[in-house]
Amino acid sequence: MELIMPCIPLWFELSALACCLGSLMFMLWVIPPAEATSSRDQGALRPRLWIFFSISLAVILTCSSADLLSRTAEMSGEPLMSAFSSVPTVLFKTHAGLAWLVRAACLILIAVLIAAGRRHRDSRMFLFILFLLCALIALTESASGHASDKGDFTVSEMVDWLHLLGASFWAGGIFVLSLIILPHAKRSGASPPSDTASVVIRFSRIAGIAVLFVVLTALYNAWQYVGSINAAVRTGYGLTVVAKAALLFLLLLLAAFNRYAMVPLFADRSGVNAEKSGLLTRLAGGVLARFSPDKTGERVLDLFKRSVRLEAILMICLLFCASLLRHEIPARHALHHSGSGTEMHRHMH
Repeated sequence: MELIMPCIPLWFELSALACCLGSLMFMLWVIPPAEATSSRDQGALRPRLWIFFSISLAVILTCSSADLLSRTAEMSGEPLMSAFSSVPTVLFKTHAGLAWLVRAACLILIAVLIAAGRRHRDSRMFLFILFLLCALIALTESASGHASDKGDFTVSEMVDWLHLLGASFWAGGIFVLSLIILPHAKRSGASPPSDTASVVIRFSRIAGIAVLFVVLTALYNAWQYVGSINAAVRTGYGLTVVAKAALLFLLLLLAAFNRYAMVPLFADRSGVNAEKSGLLTRLAGGVLARFSPDKTGERVLDLFKRSVRLEAILMICLLFCASLLRHEIPARHALHHSGSGTEMHRHMH
């Protein structure tokens, strides 16, 4: 419980950051401004995406402040409610404090731009500037974690940043899809709307790239911070990495099912031509048709909603593991200290 409580603000913060990047990804590349203005159904989604983005931004600022206070209490050894007096010291005399100040400046700048640039919200340049600022916020997360132990802009920090960006694109897109896009989908007779199917297909392609980044950078981070099976099973950090890897494996299976079975079926029932069917798509589609042969358009939409929601729940659990890892000592270091302690104990006796 002592470890879990300090992780909660960071958990919400990482989830909200994913929501921000997911919203911007949808507005930039999945439902671009030009297409949104030509489609009433997709145009109606943009106000919801902006509300979702704004709420997520407020959550980041609130939870980041709570995380700063929690981290100050850890550094100072004071109780949480007594750590307020030490906050200025942490802010202006530590690396984590500097990263927090940069993050806060980015959040304030984004809020000012949104308030002052209402007329330019459909501009790709405006959205891309917001995207860059959110990417910088993600960099401050990497700069205040274990990846910055060897200094700023090192390979470890850049890989951690790419890992966070990939996870945020994937997770944020899933959150947007499950909370905004699919609930908004209007049923036209027995078929899901073709506009929604087109959106799902575009997101599926982007998510595939994000998943590749997540897997490659996760392997690097596991080698960097765990390094061995011994470290994985004998330390709290290693066990958390194992749990995170198990969740990632389940997510990959579910994501593959959605991409190669549900998305083509959803597109087919919407009258949209998806990508050419590959072997995996044909196999998954055949299995799905065999076990559930009666798939009307409305039934497919309901099944797809449930599948995406399950993916979102697993993603939330994965982000919780990520927040735990940022508060634990990396397995390599923990095992080294444990070994050093054992050797010292032997020498003393």
